[in-house]
Amino acid sequence: MKKINWNYTLGEILIVIIGISIAFSLNKCAESRQDTKLEQLYLENLKNDIETDKRSLEENLKQLSSKQQTLSNTFRYFNPTIPKRDSLLTMNFFRVARIIEFSPKSITHQTLMNSGDLKLISNFGLKTSIQEHYRNYNSLQQDYDRMVNISKKYIADYFIYNLDMDKFRQGKKALNDERLLKSIMQSMLGAVQFKITSTQKGIESCDNILKQLHQELN
Repeated sequence: MKKINWNYTLGEILIVIIGISIAFSLNKCAESRQDTKLEQLYLENLKNDIETDKRSLEENLKQLSSKQQTLSNTFRYFNPTIPKRDSLLTMNFFRVARIIEFSPKSITHQTLMNSGDLKLISNFGLKTSIQEHYRNYNSLQQDYDRMVNISKKYIADYFIYNLDMDKFRQGKKALNDERLLKSIMQSMLGAVQFKITSTQKGIESCDNILKQLHQELN
């Protein structure tokens, strides 16, 4: 029987084990580098999305403030002694009836959630802030939807049943049931005030998360 050289055999086994360990470590390093690159890409895309959202909210805030001012001024036109009040009241009603919407860019966040890649964000505080930011959007959207509901339920019907466009074009009294119109405008003013507050909070939330993203990326 041939004698086994245990020193040689153990040496060969050790070399194989070391080789496997090195290969495993290199593979883990490669995966780690890939995860880091993917994390950075996600964070960069989130930053771009939220910067776009912030610009949209800032523009909305300007328009909402203008609408709030127009609505507040419109109530004086319900005074029958004001000259050309019917035309002014009708034109202002047209101005404030336009709906101001907000559609956040949430594709990156949805991808993070649906793919399970949220775990790639290693900074737990940042991860929590990102989740909180997009939850804030849900509350903001509820206040935006309030105006949509008013428009669907009341403004559209008022245009159809209480506004005579032929008389408006002729410069005659075109609005019926001014009491109803005043109630609708009061509801609109309240909804606009809610939207302004929510929009301001949305901008603050954007600023907060952008600050954290800049720190993480730099």
